[in-house]
Amino acid sequence: MHWTDRLGGPPGRYAVTAAALTAVWFLFRLWLDHGDPVLSILGLSGLYGALWGLGPWLIDKVNRRGHRDLDRADRRRGVVVGLGVGLPLFGALLAMCLATGRWVYATGYVLAIAGIVIAAWLSYRKERTEATV
Repeated sequence: MHWTDRLGGPPGRYAVTAAALTAVWFLFRLWLDHGDPVLSILGLSGLYGALWGLGPWLIDKVNRRGHRDLDRADRRRGVVVGLGVGLPLFGALLAMCLATGRWVYATGYVLAIAGIVIAAWLSYRKERTEATV
């Protein structure tokens, strides 16, 4: 059992990975400090985290490890973790970008939120259909 199995199925692993990578990118960009505004650094770090967060999920899909059978508890945990981590993080970054006029960043966050919500809905729907069968 891998430690990431505790995060459940989709979108839990993605949301936690994206949040961790956002924090890492933010600290790295602050360390580089080319004189950019902090809000710009934060906005771009969130987008990098959202994009690079797809990496482990894609690797699992390519290696066919992502096709393991998830039980109902794993699916439910993934939905709760994914929505509980992803929506507040990307929602706050979206609000910041809308308030500061960074529309391109805001579009990326809308796509990230939509992806998390769709993955959670699909996982929940599959869990509910298995419960009725």
